[in-house]
Amino acid sequence: ASFSRAFTEGMHAKQSEEEFTKVVDESCERIFQGSRGMATPGSAKGPLPDTKQQMLQKMACQSGFIAALDQSGGSTPKALKLYGINESDYNGEAEMFNKIHEMRSRIITNPKFDGSRVLGAI
Repeated sequence: ASFSRAFTEGMHAKQSEEEFTKVVDESCERIFQGSRGMATPGSAKGPLPDTKQQMLQKMACQSGFIAALDQSGGSTPKALKLYGINESDYNGEAEMFNKIHEMRSRIITNPKFDGSRVLGAI
């Protein structure tokens, strides 16, 4: 299931960092709670480098969710509009993709977007 719309719901470009952090925290927690119990333990075949083994272990055993932050060109204007950036706020595809990059960067650098609930992001 994709949680991209549920995850970014309530996030807005004009929010203060405090307000934005609160929404990121609430979104992470809501989706994290919904994902609990869905993880099933697994095992790797053969030795893996420590980093890969840690990632595999986390994905297999830790509760959490994968944040879907990817948009196709067709859904990007809608994602930006929900975030509070209208099509009149940018000119052309390059500026549109810069705006979506700014939104994603703001999300992934937020202190509440961490590995305690978010297993990964696409």
